[in-house]
Amino acid sequence: MVIGVGTEVIQGESLILTAGAIDACAYFTSPDVVTEAVMSGVTTMFGGGTGMNGSVTMSTPGPNHIKYMIQSTDDYPMNFGFYGKGNTSKAEGLSKELEDQIVAGAIGLRLDERWGATPSAIDTCLRVAEYHDISVHADLDSLREAYSAPDSISMFRDRVVLIPCTETAAARNNFFELLQQPNVIITSCNNKAAVYRQPGENQKQFAIEDFLHDIGAISIISSSSQSGGHVGRIVPRTWQIADKMKAITGYLPDDTENSNDNNRVRRYIAKYTINPALTHGCAHVIGSIEQHKMADLVLWQPMFFGVKPEMIIKGGQVSWSQAGIGVYADVRPEPICLRKKFGAVGRSPNANSVVFVSKACAELSASNSYGICKHVEAVHDIRMITRLHMIRNENIPKIDVDLSTGQITLEKDGEKIVNEPLPLAARLPLAQRYFMF
Repeated sequence: MVIGVGTEVIQGESLILTAGAIDACAYFTSPDVVTEAVMSGVTTMFGGGTGMNGSVTMSTPGPNHIKYMIQSTDDYPMNFGFYGKGNTSKAEGLSKELEDQIVAGAIGLRLDERWGATPSAIDTCLRVAEYHDISVHADLDSLREAYSAPDSISMFRDRVVLIPCTETAAARNNFFELLQQPNVIITSCNNKAAVYRQPGENQKQFAIEDFLHDIGAISIISSSSQSGGHVGRIVPRTWQIADKMKAITGYLPDDTENSNDNNRVRRYIAKYTINPALTHGCAHVIGSIEQHKMADLVLWQPMFFGVKPEMIIKGGQVSWSQAGIGVYADVRPEPICLRKKFGAVGRSPNANSVVFVSKACAELSASNSYGICKHVEAVHDIRMITRLHMIRNENIPKIDVDLSTGQITLEKDGEKIVNEPLPLAARLPLAQRYFMF
């Protein structure tokens, strides 16, 4: 790199640099969620919604609404990608209803049990996704009205699908059967409050989920904002889980020899950076700090790592930073807080951010008529990505769980390892004292 008169130098000594976080399960209930997300270090949001109505199913229904949502993104220093509604069972071939949404720009389809995740709907959705190389995010039939676990596995027919691990999912035996399928990539929302409350069924289920995170069986953590999770809490929740598991289980096997947590840190940070980028076909643009990728970066003071970013760099331009009131001569007069910078206003977000769309949308130039100023980037190579491709979170465990006690039995190298139920966490880091002012 040549550093000269065209280089803006940022003092990064003693700071921690990470890639911008990716929220792979965002509910677009209002514009406020974008601001909350970016202030926490999130630089990319994938999800669905049009506002309050129906947004709790994380889908943006129909080509018109997808167009409107894409048109609404210009003013935000954030990368966006939108899920269309995948619940239809009308066609034996490729459903025109689904294809219209993909051509409009949908990067994936969302199957939700509240709209009827029937066998026909699942097969139709996956068939279209395979043809157009987009992702499928599915909430399955939790009441088992239409099928059981073996049925759902056979319906997938080795086709890749993202399945959320929720408190209801973890309570079903079929979830642990799905966990052993390489074509099923498990995601998790960040609602972990129950882990730190009084013992109960939710505590057992969340504790099991935390264990699966720690062994690398759950590959992605996201917000599920306003549907059980919290927008803007992806990063701190991730490190709260990591801290809890370190306190309970000690070093990971790969870290024991060197007595450090390097591999655990890499495992957890991959859950909200490179892995969601891989599953959404945009790892060539975002998800890690590499040459030729977009410079979506977050700087942290070590004492506030995971809680309060020091600076958010979006596409190579500072968009938010810790700063004081701007009318004083001193550069950091109190009160110091995260404030907008020039990368977050005017036309800057158009240049430093992108909208991800499907290949069909990009090839047909469908978004050209939308009148947006943001750069459009096509996603690709999604259907070939399985859990085996997840960075440091590729574990496909043979696991048996006693849901009544929370006891977990793992089978490894022909040997069964019994893990006693995880206790309640004795403390919650990165909490109240970090937000007193």
